[in-house]
Amino acid sequence: MPDCDYCDDSFADESSYLDHLKSDHRGELGAIDRRRIDADDDDEGGRDLALYAVGIIGVALIAGLLTYVVISGALGGGGGDGELGQQGAAPNPPGFDLGPAGEDQVYQPYGQTHYHGEISVTVGGQEIDFTRSAFQHPAASPAFHFERGEARWHGHANGVTLEYALETTAFGVTENTFYYDGTLYDGSEDGTTVRYEVNGETVDPETYVLEENDYIEVVATNESSG
Repeated sequence: MPDCDYCDDSFADESSYLDHLKSDHRGELGAIDRRRIDADDDDEGGRDLALYAVGIIGVALIAGLLTYVVISGALGGGGGDGELGQQGAAPNPPGFDLGPAGEDQVYQPYGQTHYHGEISVTVGGQEIDFTRSAFQHPAASPAFHFERGEARWHGHANGVTLEYALETTAFGVTENTFYYDGTLYDGSEDGTTVRYEVNGETVDPETYVLEENDYIEVVATNESSG
């Protein structure tokens, strides 16, 4: 237990004693005690600086994390986001009349990302060839399109529904109908089949949101077309 050399006080530890010397006897300290006080001040300054640096680093890390979360939310991940966007007018692909099935509202994609998948659309017994230049219009349909003469589809936005994807390509779509090249296929009519599948499972094209590596299969036939 240190005793004060300048008064009759005693202290439980060295730290308390040095605080007492600073506050009550700074002007009367000898050379040795002044060095002890200066050394303790230097230690406290170093601790304060270290705490300040840790605080700055912590703030920077939190700010970086928040920035990452915000940017990730805006840009999306590596596939389709399962949330639906706001509804709006159906897209108008160049050179195609979507017909009555494509005049309804569709969920609009949002944000930015990039993912891909495969597709097979068979209409009236004939499979559509998406490598044809008529279907290669990425500038006009930035959220979903075909490009570089390939039949693989590209998604460049979150929340791309199957309905939006097909309508931005060339087709008029509802849950039970399919329209292409002047012909409306109505699945509710006898002898007509309209089927929308993704990865082998039947889906509602108006609400199904595409994901990375989805395989789309659409079939529209009637008795006259086979």
